[in-house]
Amino acid sequence: MIRVSLTNAFSKRTLKPLLEKHQATPLGINLLSTVTDDIYSGYAAALTTEAGGTTGVVRPFSDADGDTEVFGLFALDKNAVINDLDGQPADLKPFAVWQGGPDAYFRIDTPAWAVDGGTVAVGAYLTASSAVKGLLVPSDGANTVGPNVAEITEVVSSDRLVVRLSAPAV
Repeated sequence: MIRVSLTNAFSKRTLKPLLEKHQATPLGINLLSTVTDDIYSGYAAALTTEAGGTTGVVRPFSDADGDTEVFGLFALDKNAVINDLDGQPADLKPFAVWQGGPDAYFRIDTPAWAVDGGTVAVGAYLTASSAVKGLLVPSDGANTVGPNVAEITEVVSSDRLVVRLSAPAV
């Protein structure tokens, strides 16, 4: 079981599942052992990929590393403000990922996504950024790569979206 540090308990999160009880799947996984504090600083809702095809081990999605398939969205934070790995066993790096189907909706806040010159409107799609590991960007933006991973279903404000996840590739 992952226990979040009390110092992080009331911090603002960048991802909130909506209708997750029956529509999305939370998975307990491990971060790739080479993903350290110096390499990765991420937010909940960052895109993940399986590490070298190893089941149960993920890392941030990056086209620079040759990634082509998205595995899910990080469910926890590991950044300058919130570090959910704080207090966890160093050799395990336990983490969590959300995978969704066609009815899995999530509220995503910036900085977990960025406009990056694309269209942010209902019906538009989000994909991976080729500039920042794991970042969600509009699929018609300048720095995009990979498949469409989420459809924008509501634009709540300039820094908050509601999206429906695409099913992961099997």
